[in-house]
Amino acid sequence: MQWRSVSQHAQFNLSFVWLTLSVVVGCTPASPVELKHTTSTRPNIVLFYADDLDADEIGCTSSQDNWATYTGFNKLRGWNRTKNRLGVNGEKLLLTPNIDSLANTGATLTRFYITSPACTPSRYTLLTGRIASRNPVKQKSYARIDWRGPLHSRETSLPKTLQRAGYKTGVVGKWHNFSKRRSMFLRIPHDVTFEFLESANINEQLKEQHERDVAELSNGFGWDFVDRISNGNTAFNLEWMVEGALQFIDENHDQPFFLYVPLAVPHGGYSDQANQVDQLEPLATAAGLIDHLPDVMPSRASVYERLQAANMPRNKAMATHMDDAVGAILDKLSEMKVRENTIVFFISDHGSFGKYSCYEGAARVPAFVNWPAGIKAGGRIESLTGNLDMAATLTSIAGLEPPADMQQDGQSFLPQLLGRQEPKNWRKSILLEAGYSKAVVSKRWKYIANRPPPEILEKMKEDAEHASTTGQHRTIFWTGSTLHSFGNHRKFPHYFDKDQLYDLENDLYARTNLANDPAHATVLAEQKERLSEFLESLTVTFGEFKETGPGERIAP
Repeated sequence: MQWRSVSQHAQFNLSFVWLTLSVVVGCTPASPVELKHTTSTRPNIVLFYADDLDADEIGCTSSQDNWATYTGFNKLRGWNRTKNRLGVNGEKLLLTPNIDSLANTGATLTRFYITSPACTPSRYTLLTGRIASRNPVKQKSYARIDWRGPLHSRETSLPKTLQRAGYKTGVVGKWHNFSKRRSMFLRIPHDVTFEFLESANINEQLKEQHERDVAELSNGFGWDFVDRISNGNTAFNLEWMVEGALQFIDENHDQPFFLYVPLAVPHGGYSDQANQVDQLEPLATAAGLIDHLPDVMPSRASVYERLQAANMPRNKAMATHMDDAVGAILDKLSEMKVRENTIVFFISDHGSFGKYSCYEGAARVPAFVNWPAGIKAGGRIESLTGNLDMAATLTSIAGLEPPADMQQDGQSFLPQLLGRQEPKNWRKSILLEAGYSKAVVSKRWKYIANRPPPEILEKMKEDAEHASTTGQHRTIFWTGSTLHSFGNHRKFPHYFDKDQLYDLENDLYARTNLANDPAHATVLAEQKERLSEFLESLTVTFGEFKETGPGERIAP
């Protein structure tokens, strides 16, 4: 990849880029004095982390087949269903020009994986560089990877590390990593109404909860700016959230900054009631009722006007509304004259097709990176990367060597971003975890092992026998629960197989399990050995792959 022509200011920034790269790839390290002299030219960082977003829910990737999606699944079965994100003839039904521009003028990470495809562990790994099994609450035998995954103030994290590099750090949006020891957050519907908030006397409780959330995150977690926090899944109000993000940029545009924007949408999918933009209460937020809807992005009414003008369906409104939120923040960067030297990531926290499983639709997600001063337009990075690499990569961009515990599982892919060859020591496979399942995925193969503890396995056996006798459906899954299958046992024909092996080049949707095929015995053995190697440094027990008991814990 060759450098494109950039402005004089951006060309000056390249000296810092290559200085940083020398740190990452093992050349002569930059001294603290050198880093001090280049502080003003370090790139700003903006990280969007969308919720439940599939590749067929963004215009630029909706017709691509790199990712497993509902559209591809229905096409595979010969179905033309309204749930498809494409029209009958393959036409795009999504209006997302700002996100499309990030991809088209930047680079796409085509093999980007979420190591634990569920909201909480996904965010834990993103912000620490450590897989979910290393979370302090998981340091016990047969730990289940579920929705528990708090980030403690004592842990090393991305915002803390960037603070040490001289960055101002800010978070605005959905936070899913509070400790369960704190008072439980108040659950209200996404599509909450003004009348509900008033009549149920919940408004004051929401305000108090938000104040507690902001106070907690402002103390010891590495954030200089905390605002507009949505604790869990509640009250979609992007204008309210974006207003906080714009305030952060206003206050910090004259110095290097890191802005983390975990979007609360489109959780549940565009067709879900909570994503019908024209039906959302404009004054409802995660902090209670507000006086007026901030005028910081195109109006909700204009979303439908643009969809009608483009001959696109109304039920895809949240795609455009989400895109407007991204666009408002990008416009602010341009207004403050910092867009050229701001690296912007747009990533999904996990996919919805196969959610909470190790299948491709859940784990391989759309991910784009855009940096006018440093990344050539239209690039495609084929390396096996993931959310476990983000902390190390962004730390490297900031000019620091990533802390040791950020490199246990993750690696910096800054060389690939800058157009260099994939480092010789780059990984050949990634570990995935969900429920009592673990998987090893390489460029071609995916091996999934399901190893719940004996008591869960016995319950599953009894459940299977009962289902066989009565003709009813099985109700206990590899998650160890009667809940949270998300229909995966119906989507994937070999879901209940203990061992599964798939050829990703020919079977992206996991239709043919090759684990019992003698012709693939060698591949299966290699993948099992790789899984054992991945688990060596962990303290959890996982069937015959890891029989060690629990290790030391970090006290909450």
